[in-house]
Amino acid sequence: MHWVFIILGLLAVGIGITFFTDYFRLGKTVFLIARTSPYEQVGTGEQRLLVLGDSTGYGTGVRNKKNSIAGRIGGDFPAVTITNDSVNGRRLDELASEITTLDTSYDVILLQMGANDILGRRPVAEAMADLERLYAVLEPHTAQIIIMPAGNVGGASAYVGTPIGEQYEQLSRDYYAAITEFAAVQPKVTFVNLFEEPEVDPFVLRPSEFLAFDGLHPNDAGYGYWYAVLQPELQKHLSI
Repeated sequence: MHWVFIILGLLAVGIGITFFTDYFRLGKTVFLIARTSPYEQVGTGEQRLLVLGDSTGYGTGVRNKKNSIAGRIGGDFPAVTITNDSVNGRRLDELASEITTLDTSYDVILLQMGANDILGRRPVAEAMADLERLYAVLEPHTAQIIIMPAGNVGGASAYVGTPIGEQYEQLSRDYYAAITEFAAVQPKVTFVNLFEEPEVDPFVLRPSEFLAFDGLHPNDAGYGYWYAVLQPELQKHLSI
């Protein structure tokens, strides 16, 4: 009988450690959120860019918001007015419910969305239905939509090597395959795929170099790595 109590005790300890670890990580993320704010700018020209994002559009993880994706766009394209509507924790279904119309047209709309849908393990079909609903609203108001979710969510050091990390990695693959198909049939859509296999993914191989200390969000260098992939697409549509 005492073995039952030992097993139950070990389970309780394991659950407690998991809870404490998740709670501690959340505290780190809250600090990172408070440390920055979404980058916006009033440009010197007529072009306009709208960022619709989650925490990666917000810039969570950077020490200086000029090193977020939106901040780096502003640095390279000072003539462009940047509006940043990004919310930490936002999912595609939430964004599609919030954005039912636009009052302004934009040269480029950057969608930094999808990571929270993966973290919530939402079925791919549901997320894609939300994306299609959102596209129907955005398409009449822009010349180009760039979709850029986070890379391999399961490759973040908060999850790598764990069963849930393996689920997130596979779901990342499934999401990005579906977005690739979606972008292929929409003339105004470009998909910037940041997913890399773990054996070559710098976020997996060198997390201290590219991830903030919550083990989930990019740091300044991590956003810089992503921006290097995005920047060639922006050059096709924006003027300096």
